Amino acid sequence: AFRRLQGREIWRTHGPWISRVRPRFSPAVEQRFGMARALFESGEGAEQDEELRQELTERLAGLLTPGTLLFLPPAPGVAPRADDSDSALETFRTRTLELTSIASLTGVPQLVVPARELQ
Repeated sequence: AFRRLQGREIWRTHGPWISRVRPRFSPAVEQRFGMARALFESGEGAEQDEELRQELTERLAGLLTPGTLLFLPPAPGVAPRADDSDSALETFRTRTLELTSIASLTGVPQLVVPARELQ
């Protein structure tokens, strides 16, 4: 649901500019914008995705009562190398979204605190 909602919102925000300017993107980004456009234009499942967003928002609000914090890592591990394969980069991106999409899906604040492991 997150990726479909995100796709629709991305196309709603950037679609007119992309259609007008026709910028060049990497193949992976081009593919994601194509998916976003298709989702936006079809509208298929939009109502169900919004209902799920509302349900998850209410559920999280019930779990995170005032004063409660949820601590999650901001990424699934160390940053990928620039020369990693497209597959490895996509896996890292997907795993990162699994951690970070909670906040944007439910509208709760998210704060990333830089930290390092001390030897």
